[in-house]
Amino acid sequence: MTARCNDLLSEVMSDTTSNYRRDIWMWLFLNEYRDAKFHCVGCGGISMRQMVARHLQENPGHKKDILARRDWFMVPEGELAWITDEKRQYEWLFERLQRMTGENLAPNFPNLQGRNLLIAMLDIWDSPLKEKIVDIKGIKEHWIYHKNGDIKFKWFADASEGERRCRFASDWLQKNDRYLARSMGVFENYAELLICFDKKNLNSAELKLLLMNIRRSWNRQSSRERQVGKKQYNFVLSNKVVECLDKLAEDHALRRAQVLELLIKKEFENGAYLAGWEKRFE
Repeated sequence: MTARCNDLLSEVMSDTTSNYRRDIWMWLFLNEYRDAKFHCVGCGGISMRQMVARHLQENPGHKKDILARRDWFMVPEGELAWITDEKRQYEWLFERLQRMTGENLAPNFPNLQGRNLLIAMLDIWDSPLKEKIVDIKGIKEHWIYHKNGDIKFKWFADASEGERRCRFASDWLQKNDRYLARSMGVFENYAELLICFDKKNLNSAELKLLLMNIRRSWNRQSSRERQVGKKQYNFVLSNKVVECLDKLAEDHALRRAQVLELLIKKEFENGAYLAGWEKRFE
């Protein structure tokens, strides 16, 4: 974002506009390619413009370098609009941009973080601009394709039980696949689950089997929880009674056991039928 500015750098550069992305690039360019030897806290910090201005005052020839080289390094803003501050995207992109650009800025500059760090890695990358744009488009397409694969995890995004399912999956991995769990970490919600699975490049078959085992285990546990306070009984019923039971279950969209349970509860509460049943058969 560009803003009006009236400070030492605007005076040195004869430019009253300030652009944070451009300021970061100038700082990095002078530090990396013109041996400015800035203190690391300046990049992205409030002292950044002051550092650049002082350096240009002492080295006026570097102003010409900046003006000449800026358009060769910095791709148009529109090519970067898809990069956001989302934590998952940052973690997915950082490793790939690091390999692509050969830049490793993160541990060196504590005030350069998030989206600004990712864009700085691209901006300071010394690659022909056309090739850089092609590479950025390629990694964007890769990200979109990767995001489309989230449909495999939609079971964990359930509005009512999603977080419980995510925590269950994390616990299940800790118990059943500790090697995988160590490399992925612990997760407690859908966003964290996606980040953790991003860290492990499982092939389609491995992922399908893993998710199937987690869901089966969840279903078994849910079934056990539903059976608390219940016990199985076996009854011998005539064929006619079974037909009646099936018809009641179908008509009311219930299971056989639910029909029997409801009828028994109602009779116990109201005593409308069984009281004096012996006399009915005299």
